[in-house]
Amino acid sequence: MLKKSSEGKKEKIIPETFDGIQVNCCNNPLCINYGVDPHYNNIIKKRKSSSSVYKVQASGKNSPVIFCDQCLSRVPIKSNKSLSEEFNRINKFRVVAKTCCPTIDCPNNNIDIANSDSYRFYGKTAAGSQRYQCLSCKKVFSKPNKRRKQRVSHKNRTIFKAIVAQVPVQGILEIAEINPETFYNRVGWIYEKVQEFMGERELKFSETGCDRLYLSCDRQVQTVNWPERKDRRIIQLYGLATVDNRSRYVFGWDFNVDHDISQEAILNDPILELEKDKRPQHRKYARLWLPDEFKQQETEFLEKALHEKDPNPLKLDVDSPEYQIWLTEYKHSIQLNLDAIDEPNGDVRLPKQGMLVHSDYSTYAHFLANKEMFKSVEKVRFFVDREPSIRNAINIIFNDRITARTADGWFVANGKNISVNQRTYMIKQFERQMQLKTGIAWKDLDNTSKYQLIQELYRHEIENQIPIENGSRKTWVRCPIPTMYEPQKMVRMFTDLGDYSEEHMINLYHKASLHGVEGFFKVARDKIRMFSRDSTSASTNNKWYGFSPYRVDMISKLSGIFRFYHNYMKRRGEQHEVPAVKLGLAKAPIKIESLLY
Repeated sequence: MLKKSSEGKKEKIIPETFDGIQVNCCNNPLCINYGVDPHYNNIIKKRKSSSSVYKVQASGKNSPVIFCDQCLSRVPIKSNKSLSEEFNRINKFRVVAKTCCPTIDCPNNNIDIANSDSYRFYGKTAAGSQRYQCLSCKKVFSKPNKRRKQRVSHKNRTIFKAIVAQVPVQGILEIAEINPETFYNRVGWIYEKVQEFMGERELKFSETGCDRLYLSCDRQVQTVNWPERKDRRIIQLYGLATVDNRSRYVFGWDFNVDHDISQEAILNDPILELEKDKRPQHRKYARLWLPDEFKQQETEFLEKALHEKDPNPLKLDVDSPEYQIWLTEYKHSIQLNLDAIDEPNGDVRLPKQGMLVHSDYSTYAHFLANKEMFKSVEKVRFFVDREPSIRNAINIIFNDRITARTADGWFVANGKNISVNQRTYMIKQFERQMQLKTGIAWKDLDNTSKYQLIQELYRHEIENQIPIENGSRKTWVRCPIPTMYEPQKMVRMFTDLGDYSEEHMINLYHKASLHGVEGFFKVARDKIRMFSRDSTSASTNNKWYGFSPYRVDMISKLSGIFRFYHNYMKRRGEQHEVPAVKLGLAKAPIKIESLLY
């Protein structure tokens, strides 16, 4: 089904669907090939000589892309099997674990104990756990108990409270009077408890849902210190978060690291030698950064020269949203992998424990988990930072919902390095203009008058758009109403099918915001000491990573703990409600004692 005469051979370049996942397809919602599986399609070809709607091209060494024959879009080819593995890793706490007969050859091996016809009660263990007997093979077993023996369990509360109060590790050791090994063990235990709790609630939400979700998505970089003196390069992890802008509930905060995997076992796997000649999308460990691959891409990146001599050919203000839009597009144009943001650049290294995951695989898996969680939500709107991999993931994974108009995606850009005084001035100036225009202060306008004025202001902005570069900003709209959080906001819809009315589009332009996720990242940096911003030496201008951890698993575990604290414990607003209460996932704030004891 692929191009040219060697059809049977080239068909294997694009992986088959695995476990219902196929992300190797057109990502353009306006194209007739949008979301079409390259192996099973009934699209009428544009040219009679063409044997498929897709063909394969190269985008740098070991970076093949699928090329749409209709709209000319290009999407990096991925392993659907590895993506399924990454999705299962991220989503494992939202899956109800089955307890089945442990005998592999038994017909009840995949039948849960909830099926009373296959098992019977068989007393209890010495610890009080219920035992069961399989009626087929007569095997006796009990449900696994994840409780760990803790001699001083009351210190769990102290450790949890200290973690979310910006206390550094050394301070926690002194306050709780524990050693480092105990601290790391307790953090792992608390992480499992909060993940299981949130997974259970979010699993119920996936069945009940709600009417609308306005979600902001962005990525945060966290630094892990070098583990050895001979190589003092840092380790960088990329965490993608999805936050509901109304309730501020954080649905996911996933980092591109698998800390449960054995690096030694993978590097000693004999299959690695056999897979060196295979294409990246067909390798067993396609989602993981392997040392040889990391070193090779690092060399390629350093050898690739920048094509643009002028870093700012349009002479834009470097702090303006227009320049941020142009700069993102330029960086994307010189990447080896069109979806990657974690390409080795000589300044970072791989961890010693656990394995880094390719950022594009973790991004796609994050939105696969989102799709499963939002399956009962009537309409979903994504407001995201301008990043190609995020756009591709939303367009491909939510293709059925985008076509059905129950999901949409919007890019949001804002100016950089804007001081508080400048933000205040912009707001005051806008309010003065509105008072001169209407004769009434902006805050005193009734809802109907304010709505009509917002519609008028946006219509003026839509009619007076100015291209940034070669007409690339035809659909970018500057939001005319500044706020303290986003005083120079610009928005573009990347799933526009042209079927929304102007009034509907303006309402969505006005709602578009990254404030939910950016506010969450700020609070996380303020509350978790290991997530604090890096300091810079005034004399040498060198960055200092004094509070960053030396273990990659701490980033994932602390982010999970803080997500629970933010969603179920941290009160905000006049009514002091927590995000989970606003979303209907809890009736009241959760006390940590009820979870740990």
